Amino acid sequence: MPKIDYLHDGTEHEYEASMWTLVLYEQEFKRDLIKDVYGRIDLRNASKNFDEDGNMVAMDYTVDNWIGELRAFWAMLRTSSDIARDEGRAADEVPSFDRWSRQVSRAAHGVDGGINMGEISQAVFNECNRGLFHTGAAASE
Repeated sequence: MPKIDYLHDGTEHEYEASMWTLVLYEQEFKRDLIKDVYGRIDLRNASKNFDEDGNMVAMDYTVDNWIGELRAFWAMLRTSSDIARDEGRAADEVPSFDRWSRQVSRAAHGVDGGINMGEISQAVFNECNRGLFHTGAAASE
C-alpha cells in the first residue's frame, strides 16, 4: 500500500483503493466515487490553455471535484485501516469524514500552507488507477 505524509508532520499514512473503497464511499456519501473523482474531461479546447510554444498559460481548477477527491482520499485511508485490522495489523483510527476533516483542518492550521490539494489529488488519481482499473488480471478463456 502506498503511504503519504499529507500533513507534512513526519507521519506517513497508508491509503488504498479497492472495491471496499467504493462501498465505503457510497455508504458514507450516497455518491459514486468514480463519477466524483474522474467526472468528465473535455479536451477539445485544451489547446487554448497553452501558448504557441506549448507552455501552459492557464489552469482551470473548476473542472476538478476537490471535495470529491478529499472524500475519496478519506475512503482510501479508511480502506487501508479496515484491511489492516482485518489482517490483525496495527492501523490508524479513521473517524467519520466530518470529524476527520475537522482534525485535518486543526492539524494543518499550524503547517505552512496547510495541506497540499495537488498532492492529494495526484495520490487519489494514481491509487484509483492502480486499485480500481489495473490490468493485471489474467485473461479469461
